[in-house]
This record gives sequence, structure tokens and C-alpha cells, in this order.
Amino acid sequence: MERACGTWSRLLGLASLRNLAAAYGERAVLQDVSLELPARGVLALMGPGGAGKSTLLRILAGMDAAQPELVVNGELELDTADVELVAQRAVNYVSTVRENLVSALTNRSRLTRLEQDELLRRTFLRLGVGSLAARRDTRMVELDAGERRLVAIVRAAVRRPALVLLDEPSVGLDPTGRAALLECVRQLAKHCAVVYSTHNRRDALELGATVALLSGGTIQEVAPADRFFSRPE
Repeated sequence: MERACGTWSRLLGLASLRNLAAAYGERAVLQDVSLELPARGVLALMGPGGAGKSTLLRILAGMDAAQPELVVNGELELDTADVELVAQRAVNYVSTVRENLVSALTNRSRLTRLEQDELLRRTFLRLGVGSLAARRDTRMVELDAGERRLVAIVRAAVRRPALVLLDEPSVGLDPTGRAALLECVRQLAKHCAVVYSTHNRRDALELGATVALLSGGTIQEVAPADRFFSRPE
């Protein structure tokens, strides 16, 4: 696809980034980013504030086209269009839990209410969040922060995407909410690839993630979390 300042190619193939660069006008955000994503498991995307983590997630989600001021060059090989991005505040406070989740189903009009509920039940169990089933008629505004984050992840997972992008999902959670969220992510990563943007080294270690350090606009190091934090290169 031709852009004002270069060519951005989406090729067949989950997921490989080669020589990716991105800029907002004259301000470069990413430079020469190369990265491989496995089909399963967690990649913890770490780096200082302003390193470009959120921009990289938006590019992976295909949302760069909605930002004409963002110019992207390079190659992204992605074997699927089934990508879900969960932002920190991805919550509809007006709806109930059930309404929030069912609205994410593209085929909901062809499913009976019983079929919708069964699909949600299986998704709750698959992600280890069976406790949410009892709260499906609860309004989102009545949930605590940890529960709302779980609903946002379930909403992303209900369509069984190949890639889920989580933008600092554990920020501001208490220990109980954080533990529940990490367990949900562990279960999710058994079924798809997860890119987990975080500043929290404990999250990366407890998830058994591979860490990719984004700094200075590029990927500086990629290593398993235990090795990354014991002997950073």
C-alpha cells in the first residue's frame, strides 16, 4: 500500500515484523523494528514511557490507517486478520456483562439466546474466569476494576482471534485483581498469541513470557523473562 512517505506492506505469513518504522509527521517513534511472534504464548513488550509500545500495538491491530498523521514503513507478515486490541479503558459502563460480550459476536443475530449463553459459558471456562458467569447480568459500572479488565479480555477472546494485544492491562489493579488477570492471560495464551505491553517485570516473569525490550525506537533485546531479568544483554 502506498503512503505519502513510503510503502507499508502486509504480507501473508503470524507474525513477522521487518525493518518497521513509524513517525508522526517529523517525529520518529519506531525505527528499524524487527520481531517474530509465535502462534501461541505471551510476548511481553517492555520499555520506558514514550518508547512507542502503544503505537506498535496499534500498527499490529491494523489501526494505523485510521491515523493519517502516522506514517508507517516496513513489512508486517501476518497470517490472519483476526486481531483484537484491548486498551486500558476498553469498557462500556452502560451495558451489563452479558450485553457487553454478546455485542462482540459478529454472528449474534443468527444465534438464539441459549446459544449465545452457551458460547459465553465455554469462553469463561476456557479462560479460567468462571466466576464471571454468575455476574453476567451485572452492569459493568458495578464491577471492580479487575473484573472490568477481565470482561474486556473475554470480549476480545470470544471471537477466537489468532492474536490479542493487551495495553498495560494490570495497571492500577489490586493484588487479587492482578492475579486473576494474569491467570486469564495464561489460559488465553494457550489458544493464541498474546502481546502484553507492560512496565511490570513481575507480570512478565509470572506469565513465563518472552520479553521484547523496546527502547530508542527499536527492539534492543528479545529473551525469556527469567534470562532477561537475570542477565540483560
